[in-house]
Amino acid sequence: IGIFRAVRCEVDAGQKDDDVIILVDVEEKGRHTVSTGTFVNEGEGNLEVSWTLRNFGINAEQLQSSVACGSNGSNGFRMEFVKPYITNNLSFQASAFQNMKRIATPRSVGEKKTGFAISLGQVEGSNTFTYEISNRNLAGASQDDGWESKDMSSLKSCVTHTWLRDTQDNKEIPTRGWFIKNVLEVAGIGGIGCKFWKNEVHAQVHHSPWREKSLLNSVTLSLTGRFGVLQTLGGDTSRYFDRFHMGGAWSLRGFKPRSVGPSFGHGYAGTLSVGGEAMAMLDASLSGDLPLPASLSRFTTARFHIFGNIGNNVAVPSGPPVLTKCSHIVRNVRSSVGMGLLIPTPLGRLEINFCLPLRGSQTDVDRASFVQIGLVPV
Repeated sequence: IGIFRAVRCEVDAGQKDDDVIILVDVEEKGRHTVSTGTFVNEGEGNLEVSWTLRNFGINAEQLQSSVACGSNGSNGFRMEFVKPYITNNLSFQASAFQNMKRIATPRSVGEKKTGFAISLGQVEGSNTFTYEISNRNLAGASQDDGWESKDMSSLKSCVTHTWLRDTQDNKEIPTRGWFIKNVLEVAGIGGIGCKFWKNEVHAQVHHSPWREKSLLNSVTLSLTGRFGVLQTLGGDTSRYFDRFHMGGAWSLRGFKPRSVGPSFGHGYAGTLSVGGEAMAMLDASLSGDLPLPASLSRFTTARFHIFGNIGNNVAVPSGPPVLTKCSHIVRNVRSSVGMGLLIPTPLGRLEINFCLPLRGSQTDVDRASFVQIGLVPV
């Protein structure tokens, strides 16, 4: 529950044969804590400073605030109240936030989001329910540059259900186990703002079939897939903030961040991606330990990998059910192969890849990436 620095248990026999004495000794953390940390969001490194007030109530409640700034000019503020247990297996969280994320191209445009959210999650389970109301703006964008007014500013009131199961042996570079996450979002709650439903599935499976063979015991086969659809409701149209964006080491290797999918513009600002309503990606890879002498291998846990991935991100006109239009994904599919290094870091998994894009649309030509360095959050 995040309020103890150390917990020690001692078990001893009681006076009677069937008696057991259990002594639990806990050392509580300080009431106030100021800390710094780093994280990665779509390849952008961020520095965060946070303050925490612990156990100010009677049930391990916490109040947290944080300020973050990114290497590309992004910034954010968040205030959060956490109650670890409201029942035996249910936690509660409420937060108010404001953040602004710079778009990779052009940097003069930023995604600004201000809102409030409350969440209920299972302490020992896979389900989390969240309600959020937020106002989204594209700071620095204008209709003169080709942006649509509905993309530049929008309000969202939504309920999100997240289901997650994870058996991976390592978060950064797994060698066995599986992971599956499904996120279902329904917007327009209370008749407020944009109206749509959106579902995204992310799955991974890792297997080391030659673990008993000395020469191949570190080799791992991995398969990763993503699939998502967005369906507008009530005659509404989709917004930039809600569409899918693809490209980058964490999404589709061989293509620059947010470069895959519907776009506009070819002028000074370059080609601008606006996102799609249906996306799919499949990645297969083979990884293993670096063939280093024992004297050097003990200093690094980096691994090499060989990969191939295919994917697409497409626009689907509003109106007809989006699932009936998902066949568009297989048209003009993007694909690439490559090899590189996987390096675990405190920020996430650092990938240094040599990529060979095999297929892309005309707008991808200037946005393909042959040598790609990216940080993948875990």
